[in-house]
Amino acid sequence: MSPGRRPLAFALALAAALAVLLLAPGSAWAGYTHYWTWKRAPDAARVKLTIAEMRTIAGARRDLVTFSERDGAFLLDGLGENAHETLVFPGTFRANEQHGGFNFVKTAWKPYDVVVTACLLVARDHFGAEEVELRSDGDDRAWDAGRALYRQALGRAPPAVSFGESADDRPPPEELLQDPSATPGSEGAPGATGSPGAPAAPLTPWRHLLLPAVAVVALAVLASRAGQGGGGSGASYYVFWIVAPTIASFVAARPVVLVLVPVALLLRRWLPDPWLWLRDLGRARALEADAQANPANVTARRDLAKLWLAQGRAARALPLLDQALARDPGSAELHHLRGLCLLRAGEPTRAVDDLVEVVHLEPRFLYGEPYLHAADALIELARWDDAEDALERFLDAQRSSVEGWYKLALVRRARGDRGGAGDALREARTSYHGSPAFHRRRHFGWFVRAWLRARLG
Repeated sequence: MSPGRRPLAFALALAAALAVLLLAPGSAWAGYTHYWTWKRAPDAARVKLTIAEMRTIAGARRDLVTFSERDGAFLLDGLGENAHETLVFPGTFRANEQHGGFNFVKTAWKPYDVVVTACLLVARDHFGAEEVELRSDGDDRAWDAGRALYRQALGRAPPAVSFGESADDRPPPEELLQDPSATPGSEGAPGATGSPGAPAAPLTPWRHLLLPAVAVVALAVLASRAGQGGGGSGASYYVFWIVAPTIASFVAARPVVLVLVPVALLLRRWLPDPWLWLRDLGRARALEADAQANPANVTARRDLAKLWLAQGRAARALPLLDQALARDPGSAELHHLRGLCLLRAGEPTRAVDDLVEVVHLEPRFLYGEPYLHAADALIELARWDDAEDALERFLDAQRSSVEGWYKLALVRRARGDRGGAGDALREARTSYHGSPAFHRRRHFGWFVRAWLRARLG
């Protein structure tokens, strides 16, 4: 695969993987979980009694669960596709650790949740609040089916446990709220799980931490490869700030992590690209040392400013360019870089001055690119006539620039020239379709904007 295609390939692969994860039936995206925390070591005799009654409850719903005992612990999970995480009771208790008694089971609203809640009510029946703390992502209504199963299987009223308002606003599936019908049978009956190896191994807390860690490492590798492909094409930025939080949110079942996605989209101009920062860290240190050692070293200051500019740190690049221009005021490249810095630092008036100086010094510099950036500054200043003139000069040099035609359409529309704006949008689409593949990949975003603008009017 050619280097130019790597970022696109990785982005498509990640998008496909993400779609599979999000659209998979029974996705772990539903992080509905119950928790119990031992405040002191549970009494062994009462644990045995609790497990015996949990087996009675599980035996009443063999159509939903598989269960067994292993090493003095009760294990329960859903059947087939309705399996999720295994309930392991009594779970862990390590007296010498701060959270040594913390345990949980994530059921993701699957049908076996009714049996899990009934079993946890049994635990509350035999262990008081001073011995075990019981919490849930659900509210009292979400536990109604478990209470009904408890009453039906054990023939007594369930303990009074209240969970208040739900932390998960989604209502539970209706089948979990129906009164369960008994499915009696002895432990030797078909469907029982007498063998210790029947349930899946439980997901313990350290494995929950490991999964997001593995995802982050994998994404870091993908980000580095994407960055290598485009030489700062921006693919690694989207991998790190958008794809990574989305997958981490899925793996850890914490939707709140998705807040990073709109933040990253809104702050694209200011947030750094982590791959670029890591890639250029050593080189930046070397250039800083060269610049400090030799005040006359214009090249080191220019190259260091380029690094900061590529990372979106215009304010840090600007003093370096001021110092370089003091030594070489006739450099078109330095004026161009300072114009870009000023534009990105929110100083469009000063940016125009530097970019105009570039074309005075070297009219064909970078095939008219200074005109494009000058137009960006003039658009911010609402100087529509000057912006149109700058874009037309830029397009004289680069007729196939989809970006240039799109921005010209915006300027003409702002001036009230709707016919001219339509002509510019048609030129944008024509230029895109008539360009080679590498050019179309670079300008795809601008083509989409031009197509949408033409459709929406």
